[in-house]
Amino acid sequence: MHPPRTILLHLDETTRSVERLRFAHSLAEALDANVVCRPCSMSELMLYPFTIGAGAQAVELMRQAQEASRDRLYRLFSAESRGSPRLRWAESDNADPWSFSRYTLYADLMVLGQRDRSDPMC
Repeated sequence: MHPPRTILLHLDETTRSVERLRFAHSLAEALDANVVCRPCSMSELMLYPFTIGAGAQAVELMRQAQEASRDRLYRLFSAESRGSPRLRWAESDNADPWSFSRYTLYADLMVLGQRDRSDPMC
């Protein structure tokens, strides 16, 4: 069996994302692998589809909330990666679960979050 070379990291707004990022980084160091960090969360429009009928202003507010979430995740990644060549941010035009799932087909290993009932962001 070949050792994993590509690790896909699931980043979202939950409190455990920092732990997942640190774990994936240490795993990459131990395995001489690279980590691809991808944001993945349900968009506000997917969570609240009826807001589309509320007008363009509501849709724009949802889009801005999604952008703010992505920006927070990128700042988290930047702060924790400390310029490591093993960690790479993968920008996407859509951070939804379906977009993320396509990238799972190309990873040797995945570090994923899991549901935490005590975390309101899950």
